Amino acid sequence: MGDNADAFPEDATETADADNDGVGDNADAFPTDATETVDSDEDGVGDNSDWAPNDASESADSDGDGVGDNADAFPDDDSETIDSDLDGVGDNADAFDNDPTETTDSDLDGVGDNADAFDDDPTETIDSDSDGVGDNADAFDNDPTETTDSDGDGVGNNADAFDDDPTETIDSDGDGVGDNADWAPNDA
Repeated sequence: MGDNADAFPEDATETADADNDGVGDNADAFPTDATETVDSDEDGVGDNSDWAPNDASESADSDGDGVGDNADAFPDDDSETIDSDLDGVGDNADAFDNDPTETTDSDLDGVGDNADAFDDDPTETIDSDSDGVGDNADAFDNDPTETTDSDGDGVGNNADAFDDDPTETIDSDGDGVGDNADWAPNDA
């Protein structure tokens, strides 16, 4: 080729520059793209537009959080990058980042909302007898018919005929006198 048609008359290894970027086509990794000439990591993305020009596994960081999209579990959320328990909630927002069954603890009691029968009460988490009263406040946490023992006699208020008298619980004859104090507990 004559020097008039040669874009690089002083360089025997180059003759053309199709994209007119000043780099000969033989040395240009992108001979038809004037914005790119080098692909250092050989990932097919030119260094100018490659977020990680020396890492072939990464070429973009869409959310600008410093973690490449391929390694970022949330490539479009700059506040999240990892989801350790793979529950779809990033570790930064996940109160239980190693438990895929939990993500939130609304009452901050250390028990996740899914397992917490009282997710808005930090003093309660379990209701063993499903009576609607948490075990911490339920004097009879395994008896759904009882929750309170006002007189502390071991008999729940619902079954205790004298729920304010620890010496009495039964009035067999219904005369208003407890069986312990009634000389005739079966005779009204």
